[in-house]
Amino acid sequence: MNESPIAVRGDALQHALDRITEVRVPGMSVHVSDDEGELALSSGWMARGREPRMSQSARYPISCMIKPVISYLALLAHARGLLDIDSGIEEYLPEVRSTKHRNPVTLRHLLSHTGGFHDPGEAQARWRMSWEQLADFFRDREQAFAPGAVWSYTHSGHALLAKAVERVEGREALELARECVFDPLGIQVAHHNEDRVSPHRYSASTGTLAPFRLPPERGMLRYSLSDIHLTSAEMARLGKFLYSPNPEATASGEALMLLQRQYVTIGTMAYSDRAELIPETFGLGAGKVRGLFAQNGSFIGTTSAIRYDASSNTCVVVSMNCYDAFVRDQIGLKLATALKGVASAPPPPPSCELPFDLSELSGSYRGLMMGMGMGVIGDDGRCRVAGPGGQIEYKLNKSSKGLLSYTAAPGAPPIGFSKDPATGAPVLHVSVSAFKHAGDASAAEALD
Repeated sequence: MNESPIAVRGDALQHALDRITEVRVPGMSVHVSDDEGELALSSGWMARGREPRMSQSARYPISCMIKPVISYLALLAHARGLLDIDSGIEEYLPEVRSTKHRNPVTLRHLLSHTGGFHDPGEAQARWRMSWEQLADFFRDREQAFAPGAVWSYTHSGHALLAKAVERVEGREALELARECVFDPLGIQVAHHNEDRVSPHRYSASTGTLAPFRLPPERGMLRYSLSDIHLTSAEMARLGKFLYSPNPEATASGEALMLLQRQYVTIGTMAYSDRAELIPETFGLGAGKVRGLFAQNGSFIGTTSAIRYDASSNTCVVVSMNCYDAFVRDQIGLKLATALKGVASAPPPPPSCELPFDLSELSGSYRGLMMGMGMGVIGDDGRCRVAGPGGQIEYKLNKSSKGLLSYTAAPGAPPIGFSKDPATGAPVLHVSVSAFKHAGDASAAEALD
């Protein structure tokens, strides 16, 4: 029998990881599995500057990886006839019913990130917001776009979805997740233990990445930004469960087929050097990046990624104890494509179609996703966006062929534009958040 391609590449991959942890990230873990075997590698340190070294038992917070688990639970309840994903959310959560909005937000909209509403502020929602406060916020929410009209990644949507599942099942969502997902996969659900990695962020005083501590998630977003810690091997098991083709004629099989089906096409974006890759398509809880099922889990100071190729049953997990989305994405993409026998994936496009003149883009914009606040575009094509790591700046250009390009710092998130289906106004897309055109540029003076 020929040796598995995974084993053949093991030594070279370990050398590459060691070089990365020498010069770029404090520590990282990689887990690769296909039908012929598994490979688990680690490099660097659990916390920079002190023992122990990174190991295969290291646990990383899964953060957004809880979302497809909650999606699966909702779709499982749908398959069992306990709820209808095309019903308005108020059918299951009457306390969010509002007379302000004519078009209801359905469970399908929450699953597919097409609800069109603004998230609450991050600090409040993550650490201080009770269910009653979230219900009040959603009932009185600002509806930027009609439900189903615009894709924009949201965090509060899955908190609402989890609560709806709890109402129809009569049990806590985490208890259901253990019973239906984690326990059958042999995954130990741990929030905090001695094997968890230390998150790292840039320290201006030392000029390096330094470890720090975060408070545990206690707000309603624990079902959207979870502090459950898993090993990279456990994340790989989770990825294979969620994304492997499942033809079984069972409620679970139906739920997984619904989760995997892609039906939302996300508009093309223009990429800068070293930018994070974002999904091209999305469905009821799962998206695809470069043809691979993809789910990231980025906490403050850590990031992990699952990449799964259905044709070869290959799952790649990359985890690191700092936030470096470019390195994470490149390792995951290169491993997944190499194991499929593809030499390399083409780079993301540096330009995309722009359905407006530059002069039509000027004005202020409000982001839907928490952490992505105000944006402003001037008559000169200068674009500034308030992101989670500070202000992001772009200089926009339009070619004679109608293509958008820009200059920006390396690593600036991808950017693009679409038309508001209701008004025809420009919709700004930065990374995975949509921004609604909100008036003239003077409304965004806070960015100055």
